[in-house]
Amino acid sequence: MNTRRLQGLALILSAVCTLLLGLSDPRTAIFDVIATIGVILFILGIPAIYLTQPTGWLGLVGIVLLELAALISLGFRFEVLPSSLESILAMTSAVLGSLGGVIIGWLTIREQIFPAWVGWVFIAGGLLNLIAGLFDFGSLVSVFRFILPVLQALGLLAYGYFIYQKQ
Repeated sequence: MNTRRLQGLALILSAVCTLLLGLSDPRTAIFDVIATIGVILFILGIPAIYLTQPTGWLGLVGIVLLELAALISLGFRFEVLPSSLESILAMTSAVLGSLGGVIIGWLTIREQIFPAWVGWVFIAGGLLNLIAGLFDFGSLVSVFRFILPVLQALGLLAYGYFIYQKQ
């Protein structure tokens, strides 16, 4: 089994973790364990999108932005980031992840190596993540907590599946 195929599998497993997070209570220890595993799998798997769909420097920027957003969120899991910067770094992670998701989603639609719907799902997930972080939606928060993980998991699952199948 080659490296890219393993990265595709990592994206699939990261998608499963993302779905489990949508069903878990964020105040539990199991949530933190699943989130940590999911982020690590994401970090390991996401470069395979660029390797399968080489899109020059813009695609590389998108992948780097996604990696940085994931690394910041991983820093929250291990509490290596100062708590005084927590809200700023959380918003920075959301902005970086959204920009990376929009770039990679748009390139996916344009390059047609993956199905276009995968790019649209990735764009929608990135934008919803940013919108949910910027605005207080009151009673709609539970809707976002359901829709966002489903969109993110669907995008990761599709990328992982097609990468795994291509190799």
